Amino acid sequence: MSGASGSSSVPVYEPASPGDRFGPQIERRDDADFPFYNGTPTTLSARQWILLWVSVAVGFAALVLIPQPGNLVALIPRILFVGIPLVVLAMVTREHWTALFRRVRGRDVLTMIGFALLNLAVTFALALVVQALFGVASNKAVEDAGKDGVLDTAAFYVGTGIQLVGEEVFTIVPFLALLISCTPRRSCPARPRSSSPG
Repeated sequence: MSGASGSSSVPVYEPASPGDRFGPQIERRDDADFPFYNGTPTTLSARQWILLWVSVAVGFAALVLIPQPGNLVALIPRILFVGIPLVVLAMVTREHWTALFRRVRGRDVLTMIGFALLNLAVTFALALVVQALFGVASNKAVEDAGKDGVLDTAAFYVGTGIQLVGEEVFTIVPFLALLISCTPRRSCPARPRSSSPG
């Protein structure tokens, strides 16, 4: 069941061809692709994309504007940060909202570990440079973790995990909308010209 409306604002995309791919040097060998931007598994209208953009902005506003006096209370804006855009995504795509996620496989786990190690190495190197040139300040949020008991510590780490998922949604939804401009659309058939009387 498609969440797209039948209005004329719904774009029609040309089917993907091997020439549209960059090849295994850049893309995955299993031909996995981002969803929604090219009409797969469903097509979204311009109005629905705008609604998704707004939901991302509202979720971010909830994260930064709702007061967070403690890690337990901070769970509320963090859940809203990820929940608002996902709920709207489910509303406009119906059962296809799960296409934003895919099953994690062994290769994905190895990729995550590799990027985590690379991130640690780059972060450590940059930290040494910044500390040597400018000096650094401690992270108060990390320092305060664990000071208010086990429940507060658990809320800190659970909330951090939720916010990380929200940050991915915050970036991927606008990115998918941006990809639309890079996707060819099927042109409308030309109307036959009426012949003038000779």
